[in-house]
Amino acid sequence: MMKSKQETQFIIDRICTTWGIACYVLGKSEDGVICMPRVNTVQIWDKADLESRCREAEDAVLGVRRVCEERTLPVLFQDGKQVYYFAFPYGEELLFLAGPFALDAISFEEIHRFRRRHEINNKEYMLPVMELKTALNCMVFSFYLLTGNQVTEDEILADNELGGRINKKDVLAYEINRQTEEESRMSYEYEREWLAAVENGTVDPSRMFLNEENLQKLKGVGNLADKDSYKQIEYMVITAVALACRAAIRGGVNSNDAYNIADLYYQKVAKCNTIMEMLGIYSNMMLDFSERVRRVNENRLSSDVEKCKDYIARNRTKKFTLADLAENVGKNPSYLSDKFSRETGMTIQKYTKYQRLEAAANMLVYSDTGIGDIAEYLHFSSQSYFGVCFKDYYHMTPAKYRERHRVIDFNTKAEEN
Repeated sequence: MMKSKQETQFIIDRICTTWGIACYVLGKSEDGVICMPRVNTVQIWDKADLESRCREAEDAVLGVRRVCEERTLPVLFQDGKQVYYFAFPYGEELLFLAGPFALDAISFEEIHRFRRRHEINNKEYMLPVMELKTALNCMVFSFYLLTGNQVTEDEILADNELGGRINKKDVLAYEINRQTEEESRMSYEYEREWLAAVENGTVDPSRMFLNEENLQKLKGVGNLADKDSYKQIEYMVITAVALACRAAIRGGVNSNDAYNIADLYYQKVAKCNTIMEMLGIYSNMMLDFSERVRRVNENRLSSDVEKCKDYIARNRTKKFTLADLAENVGKNPSYLSDKFSRETGMTIQKYTKYQRLEAAANMLVYSDTGIGDIAEYLHFSSQSYFGVCFKDYYHMTPAKYRERHRVIDFNTKAEEN
């Protein structure tokens, strides 16, 4: 028995709040969206974004309505590389649709393509991430709450073995891959311990000695290169450099400096001829990043200015005003602006622009994102203005910077080998 519209709306709001995904009840194509999440049911939704979300939902219906009309249980669909929806008939005329969501975190480029495909105007839009087990659990509860019918996860999987939908074999392969990945990673506790030491600038040199105990811990990184101990250590050191670099950034090291240092260590690893040379680089790299964090902490500015810099670093990809910044720090805007200028030698606006330019430089080096998309993502008013600012700061155009500083894709290199 179908719920009333008021009951349906209540259930939709609860599903959205609990699982963090959008869901809709839709009529025939000419009827459009019947029920949708209420404004701000989930924090990232606002009034300006609802129109594009409705369009996104109706776009998804084109690929699922026909199949759902032929079935009675929830159906799981894939839209793009890692984007998923699920749907099921609701009464005789309606369709319940939930999504989109991703099974794993996806890249900025994939999110950007998704936004363009569905004309989503919110530049801060992020796809929610749910593990497969959680998604199946959400399907079971949604189906029961709206239809009153009980179904198990196994029954849904068994019913989804046709066409381009997820089948049980896919699920088993996915779970096996996830388990294999977990087994091939460094012991979580050990990884968390040494990353925290880098981030806090407290790496103990004695922990970097290449003795039997420390070498045994490094083996916990797993089997990265089957039957090739040299490649095993090479990939392990490259991974460690990437993780330590980001830990140092979290510890306060300038991101541009940290990435440049990481590049130099990558180059050193590429020139190594023996395993001991690479392990020596690993030890020096850890101590180097830790020491840089320690020096930054010793030279920190006043807490108000540091809070400003932290806020700016966390919001480089968002639009914010001086008033927003001052409210976050808990100070008067004029006072904060004057204090920041005195202690750093530049205005908040200029510092924010430089932070965004440094983020742009990293994207140019480490991603294939188009220059215009980078300018939009970092809130420059136009691509041409971004180009002028970038050249003024780096003394070359964004295209030239990408060409000169492009890094080796070690994953591609590994596949070629």
